[in-house]
Amino acid sequence: MDIEQLREYCLSLPKATEDMAFGEECLLLRVCGKIFACIHLVRTD
Repeated sequence: MDIEQLREYCLSLPKATEDMAFGEECLLLRVCGKIFACIHLVRTD
């Protein structure tokens, strides 16, 4: 499972949202405003 598949699955959950409150390197996924996943985004060039 890659990051995009994980993101899509998490966003399929009821009331799930995403944001980047800690900067552009950390994707936060929330349900009802509570963080349930934090995905560290790292570029591999």
